[in-house]
Amino acid sequence: MVRTFNLLEHCKYSCKYHVVFCAKYRRKCLVDSIDVRLKVLFAEKAVELDIQIFDIEVMPDHVHLLLELVSTK
Repeated sequence: MVRTFNLLEHCKYSCKYHVVFCAKYRRKCLVDSIDVRLKVLFAEKAVELDIQIFDIEVMPDHVHLLLELVSTK
């Protein structure tokens, strides 16, 4: 991963978040076409909220997201 920094007038930062979503009771429900649809929904929401998704991994019972919030003044 290339390290990039966000710049503001008086600071330079790179703040990434690792978020994990789990299905209730860790049931294996994120399979087949559900994982594809979930990636599309996350991508749409990321554009809406001005979030950059670096990595997304959908497992049968949980989802890993590595994302960064892009600051706008």
